[in-house]
Amino acid sequence: MTDSSILVVDRDAGFAADVARSLESAGCETACAAGPCAARQMLAASSFGLALVSAGPDPREEAELIRSLGRDETYVEVIVLAADPGAPEITSLYGCGNVYSIRSRAREGLVDLFWDVTRALERRALRRQNARLLIELRDARDDLRDQFEFLAQVEKVAAVGRIALDAAEQLRMPLAAMAAYGDYIARAVGASTEPWTEERRQTAVDYARGLEEAASQCLAVVRALRTLGGPDCGEAEPTDLHEILCDTLGLLRHLLDSRRIAVHARVSPEPPIVAAAPDRLRQIVAHLVLNAMQAMPEGGTLTVSTSALPGGGATLALQDTGRGIEPEVLAHVFEPFFTTRPLGQGTGLGLLVSRRWVRAWDGDLDLANAPGGGAVATLTLAAPAVALPQPGLQAAALAAVGQESGLQAA
Repeated sequence: MTDSSILVVDRDAGFAADVARSLESAGCETACAAGPCAARQMLAASSFGLALVSAGPDPREEAELIRSLGRDETYVEVIVLAADPGAPEITSLYGCGNVYSIRSRAREGLVDLFWDVTRALERRALRRQNARLLIELRDARDDLRDQFEFLAQVEKVAAVGRIALDAAEQLRMPLAAMAAYGDYIARAVGASTEPWTEERRQTAVDYARGLEEAASQCLAVVRALRTLGGPDCGEAEPTDLHEILCDTLGLLRHLLDSRRIAVHARVSPEPPIVAAAPDRLRQIVAHLVLNAMQAMPEGGTLTVSTSALPGGGATLALQDTGRGIEPEVLAHVFEPFFTTRPLGQGTGLGLLVSRRWVRAWDGDLDLANAPGGGAVATLTLAAPAVALPQPGLQAAALAAVGQESGLQAA
């Protein structure tokens, strides 16, 4: 027997033989079983693609047989032959997924049985083909996942290499300066026989300060590396975004005024409550404001906008009126140690670490060129898991604090 063989199951052996001969005359390979028990024995010994099962006096035995044939490992298509195929108890008992059709058991109703048999076998062939394709698809998915994990590990190794090279470049100049300054101071102090003139003393002081400054640059790189390796994003909690914004702008008010930068606020009427660590969020907002200030060395306008998201959470956008960001620079702003500032004035990790913190809170940070000119940093923050126990700052309160912080209503 093969996958296209047909098993005729009927308690009436003569009827089963007649049906089998009819199908064999059409070129089908058949076998007969006198009831469900005999059918199970034959199914255990041979492979069949289709079973013609006649509903007996107690149709529950046949129904149990049909359900067993619907399992994936032993799937067989079934055509049910019943005295009354439209009876509710027949359709409810035999309405299984592997039942192709329910037909009349009357001999005159078997005239076009061959067509149902052909279509049922075709459906089984398609099902088996789909099952094979599904297995191949799962195998391909597993292979892709393994390759992705391998590539991710390769990328991590490559990233570590790039970070090490960048860190070495960041440390090279200050370490060379430290060596030169230290050598001069050692020689100046060691030469006790020479007169210690005021000029010589001042030079030694300048070199000592240079040594201290170079050491500070090295420490900044080391701290940045430690932050990059395992940034502490803090514990996310319900946080009033307006309050964070007012605090940060208030701290930077004098610096904004000295750079001739006006701040325009476009804030949501209700206080946006977001999931974030307040201290870390203040650092992120301050970093974004300082970046915007750097983009406007001749002064300009910083537009600060907040808006609530439909599903909860909020966005904070900071747009400057600078020259914008060159495309080749924009593609690398979130890479470690990438900075456009002069050597010693930035580690190139602020945006990267900020984005990591925000993503740890289920948010995101993006940087793009604004349509009207300048650049815009967009901070998207998720809604907190629990509500803030007390109301946050309303828009009016933000405006009041903003007046003290140099804010102007847009």
